[in-house]
Amino acid sequence: TIFPDDNEPHARRLFADLASGLIYVLAFVGIMDTVLKQPISAVLATSGVLAIVLGLALQNTLADVFSGLAMNIERPFVAGDWITVTGGAEGEVIEINWRATRIKTAANDITVIPNSIVAKAVVTNHRRLNEPHIFTIGVKVDHRVSPARVLDALHAAASSSPGIASGTGPTAYACGFDDSLVTYELALPIDDFTLIGRVQSDVVAHVADTFGRMGIEIGTPAMAVRILRPGDAAAGRTP
Repeated sequence: TIFPDDNEPHARRLFADLASGLIYVLAFVGIMDTVLKQPISAVLATSGVLAIVLGLALQNTLADVFSGLAMNIERPFVAGDWITVTGGAEGEVIEINWRATRIKTAANDITVIPNSIVAKAVVTNHRRLNEPHIFTIGVKVDHRVSPARVLDALHAAASSSPGIASGTGPTAYACGFDDSLVTYELALPIDDFTLIGRVQSDVVAHVADTFGRMGIEIGTPAMAVRILRPGDAAAGRTP
């Protein structure tokens, strides 16, 4: 199969390629025996020595090849899935070939990772399950503001944001204290993992607008600081 170099997902048929290669090898051996009348034992002995030499010289390449075969057997991800690999690589799987896995990042860059590294890494597949992807947004509000009021504001702000998965809704909850602040988290289900940035921006904007209309300050309230000069303190004056 010929795969165009258009940076679009293409499923490699590694086992079909392997079967084709085996057929060619058997055909070559058959031709040597029946047509050329050459002894097969000599050919096999020569190929065995050659295989040893190539195996020693191509250890890393063979590790990538067998890792690619293992990934095609287990299929933790396929072309078109959006994955995150330990180390920071994240994007859409374009191709899993004999040597490497090609990933198209959100910045439209192509990251090529050897199969042996991918096989050993922790890989998160964001598109395998037929359920919405859930991400969270955190916000801190002064403890003097009623938590029920803050939760209602978060629900109201997130419910009007586009990109939320159909049939679902946001979930807001208070999850901890930070000095005089209460930490809240807003969980948002979305259908497409690649829309996280857009949905997050819309939700943050809606939350800021909703909190502004309701008079809820995000973070520590502003403090009025008075600076006394040495002469002011002695005279009992304030600036």
